[in-house]
Order: sequence, then structure tokens, then C-alpha cells
Amino acid sequence: MKIVINALIGTVWITFWSAVVGFFVGGVLWGSMDLGPAAGIPGFLIGAGIPFFFLMRNMLRNIAKYQAEQRLRTYY
Repeated sequence: MKIVINALIGTVWITFWSAVVGFFVGGVLWGSMDLGPAAGIPGFLIGAGIPFFFLMRNMLRNIAKYQAEQRLRTYY
């Protein structure tokens, strides 16, 4: 149960910070080009999607390592 709660908290934080990065990237692209939303919306999706993907992948790998370590400890 502890793993599930920590995974939910981690997912919320990863989503929040990915959105912050996405808004920053989207805002910079929206304001710096004459394309407006044509550059800002894909900029947000890419700017939020890349950190979200890599941070979630890292969190899931760490959870898998932790669970494997706990399984090994139960055998001794």
C-alpha cells in the first residue's frame, strides 16, 4: 500500500512540474514567433510530454527495483 501511495504522490508531482515546464516552453514559443497558438500549443505538448515521459519512466524503474529488493529480502 505504501508503494501505491508514493506512486500517486510522485505522479502528481511529475504531472505538476511537467505542466510548469510545458507552460514555459509553450509561452516562449507562443510569444517569440508570429505563429501564436500554432507554435505555442505544440510547444506545450512537447515541453510537458518529454519531462513527463522520462520522469515517469524513472519513477517506475525505481519502484520495480525497490520491489525486487524487497522480494530478495523475504527469502533470507
